[in-house]
Amino acid sequence: MKFIKNIFSLLACLCILAACKKEKTESHNPGQPITIDKFIPEEGQGGTEMMIFGHNFSMDSTEVEVFINGMKAKITGINKERILLIVPENAGTGNVEVSIKGNKATSTTRFKFPPTYIWKVMTLAGSGTAGYANGAGTLAKFNFERAPGLDVDDEGNIYVADAGNHTIRKITPTGEVSTLAGNGSAGYVDGPAAEARFNTPFDVAVDNDKNIYVADTWNAKLRKITPDGLVSTVTGVGDVVSVAIDKRNNGVYVSSLTSGAVYKVENNGNLTAAIQGLQWVGGIAIDAKGVLYVVEVGRSVVRMVDLKSVGGSAGNPVLIAGIPDEMGLVDGAGTKAKFDRPWGIAVDFTNNNLLVAGDSGPYGGTWYGGANSNQCIRLIKYDSWQVSTFAGNGERGNVNGTPSEARFSNPTGVVVDKSGNIYVVDAGNQCIRKIYKEVVND
Repeated sequence: MKFIKNIFSLLACLCILAACKKEKTESHNPGQPITIDKFIPEEGQGGTEMMIFGHNFSMDSTEVEVFINGMKAKITGINKERILLIVPENAGTGNVEVSIKGNKATSTTRFKFPPTYIWKVMTLAGSGTAGYANGAGTLAKFNFERAPGLDVDDEGNIYVADAGNHTIRKITPTGEVSTLAGNGSAGYVDGPAAEARFNTPFDVAVDNDKNIYVADTWNAKLRKITPDGLVSTVTGVGDVVSVAIDKRNNGVYVSSLTSGAVYKVENNGNLTAAIQGLQWVGGIAIDAKGVLYVVEVGRSVVRMVDLKSVGGSAGNPVLIAGIPDEMGLVDGAGTKAKFDRPWGIAVDFTNNNLLVAGDSGPYGGTWYGGANSNQCIRLIKYDSWQVSTFAGNGERGNVNGTPSEARFSNPTGVVVDKSGNIYVVDAGNQCIRKIYKEVVND
């Protein structure tokens, strides 16, 4: 915008200096056509400053009108070959038209307005009843006991810890469900994926090399599934419930529920504390800058620590959202908002915002104090830490539609793909929900 203004200022000065000599030649010639050569930028939104280049315009802005997709624009500067204007709000995508005393010209290129969209919630996979079946979409069955989590790779494939079936399931972007590793029986066996056994896995994470790490909770182990389907044990972790990858360096981090700690998994399998001393740790996530976010389930808050500041000793986590030991469903400024024993957390790498799955299943529900009031997905705005309810509310149900219409039951896991689509483990409804943008005006 500054560049365009500088161009116009120079042109305006030249016109003023030459006005006394060219007064008669600077008016629009009605006997000649108006031409539009180009305009910049070619896309934007309401309030964008645009420059039109062409011929046979006018120095008198009162006799010139410009329309974008039929909506009149405000002209802020003009000469015979340039028109500077402000794109009207809600103009939409369409041609640019210049009109001077009935003489008109229309651009061959359309100005592109950003599409209008609404968020929608749908069921991607899962029949709604517990079971174990592969297949397309709602023909598949899961057994989402406890508080399972999920992750997504760069191709949009989803991997979910099917805790009750003791397996790791894969879901394609179209909703086709298959078993990646395990066979439905609890156990502890390394080896080829079909022969491997897990015991109530809680979470998965995909690294930069497409290895899948599994929080094999009741085996108290961190397991690894290679791209060619070989399962191995990385290390032992007591009460491991969540896994996260630091995309900067492929570092692996795990959380231990009752230990109240988050550990970095060293290459030799040793554990180095990144965070200690919390009260029941649930989901963890790491953003592109190396900031670790952790859900402190026992106190219904979200904290963060910059991993770049963590050296030989554990870091000091900073409270960003929630009031310690106060449960509820309250939106607002970070440390004035309330959560109710949340569980999963994810970073939206398109904007660095955080999504929080509001319910920790049995760890925040029937086992420890009754019903959970957060049957929803909460949004935490990056840096301001403003908290809002993104989808669902405090009411249990199984309803698709807009985020305000949608209902969930025990949402325990959440992840965001590289396009901004959001996936939720809706554990109580035994399904995977997808929250996506539907274009309503392109």
